[in-house]
Amino acid sequence: MAIQPQRMNEQEHRAIISVCILAAFADGAQDDVERAQIQRIVNGFSEEQLDLTSAYQDVLEGKLSLTQIAAQLQAPSAKALAYEMAVCACHADGVSNDPEKQFLADLRQALQLDGPVADIQQQTAQALVEQPLASPAPPAIMDEGREVEIDRMILNAAILNGALEIMPHSLATMAIIPV
Repeated sequence: MAIQPQRMNEQEHRAIISVCILAAFADGAQDDVERAQIQRIVNGFSEEQLDLTSAYQDVLEGKLSLTQIAAQLQAPSAKALAYEMAVCACHADGVSNDPEKQFLADLRQALQLDGPVADIQQQTAQALVEQPLASPAPPAIMDEGREVEIDRMILNAAILNGALEIMPHSLATMAIIPV
């Protein structure tokens, strides 16, 4: 018999969002990439209407500490998700720096997560960020014969339009426009 994962409640979703906000500010600043990452996480909880603004206010005003937020997460799946989302927020703007690494270590301790599982998540995120971007495809090389053909077609159309212009104005307009 398979064990059904517990469904997270609104309090746990809000706690995960609060953890992500703390993670985004761990390096002392938050940029647009981190804000966008947090918004994607909020959108992932589609069945609920979470108030992102009040979560930001609570975190930024210091109403919630990391230990208070971690205490709101009871289910192991909620704790694991909170850690994963925090790793995503820390890596959203590139390779994590020392303050972000320290935050993730503190979060792991507050959530009482198993070390190897959290290490794997951290290493995976780090590897994805460090992976070089695929180089863009080289520009299409135009065949010299094709270029000559296109030039000839343009020249022929120009000659035809010039010849049609000699016709009376109303007939020329009717013939030039389709060409």
